[in-house]
Amino acid sequence: MAVQPGRPVHHARPVGPQVTPLLAGVCGYWSAAAGACGSTTAVRPYPVGPRCPAHCPSALAGRPHPDDLLRQVNAARAERDGQS
Repeated sequence: MAVQPGRPVHHARPVGPQVTPLLAGVCGYWSAAAGACGSTTAVRPYPVGPRCPAHCPSALAGRPHPDDLLRQVNAARAERDGQS
């Protein structure tokens, strides 16, 4: 098909069912030593793909999970404000 000047070019798009890896619900972490994690417990989307709490970027970097930090901050605020 020849492209005519002044007419838009339509690009082909894939057709059919597509599964988004972020919605798969399975941890996508893989290591050469242990293989695939495959956990389905508390899997969340991250830029690197779906990860369980044990393999989220902060856990792999040795830092606390963001949910743990949020709980600590909320507990400190409640204590400061006199709420139990």
